Amino acid sequence: MVAPAGAAAQGSVNELQPHESIRQAAEMHLLESRPRAGQRIAVEVGSLDPRLRLARCGAPLETFEPPGTRTAGRVSVGVRCTSPRPWKLYLPATVQLFAPVVVAARPLLRGGEIGNGDVVLAEREIGSLTSGYLDDPSQALGMKLRRTVAAGDALSPRGLAPPLWVRRGERIVLVAGSGEFEVRMSGTALSEGARDQTVRVKNTRSNRIVEGVVESPGVVRVRM
Repeated sequence: MVAPAGAAAQGSVNELQPHESIRQAAEMHLLESRPRAGQRIAVEVGSLDPRLRLARCGAPLETFEPPGTRTAGRVSVGVRCTSPRPWKLYLPATVQLFAPVVVAARPLLRGGEIGNGDVVLAEREIGSLTSGYLDDPSQALGMKLRRTVAAGDALSPRGLAPPLWVRRGERIVLVAGSGEFEVRMSGTALSEGARDQTVRVKNTRSNRIVEGVVESPGVVRVRM
């Protein structure tokens, strides 16, 4: 941490800018510039070199962040004085954001389907959840786990898969048309899929193979 040439000041303590005031300015900047809706923020600003002597600022300290600074994690905050003797420096800081996220209420096994009581909301440091997170338990209900999750661990969207509504080889219902002209036929699934996914199916009566969209468990809608 280096101040520009000319920033050092000689003289009494009253003529120097207190280091703590610089740290407080940087901390306040981070606290006020981060999102707070439903989140708790914790900020830790690094200390200045005790040998650093800066002229007392005659105007309120200005704070800023370099372009591309992250919202959370290790960041850098700039503090500058414009009068009477300009100086500028950067302080390292750590920002942590805490928010309620969906976590496993008990150990959950890979391949299992999440039901009521399997997940709860708990506060976690979201900056460390690099795979993402869920903020509503309903987002996880009915989903299948791609991996085993320990009790208390946060669930990530990447770790969840929608439940299969159509499985290869099973009998399904083919639906064509809409409203009064809707036709239902029996068929066999040739591939598997979840809601809104496209699957290949075989019309049992005509033996024709078509593609359709999974509409509900065991039901595939095809184009006429």
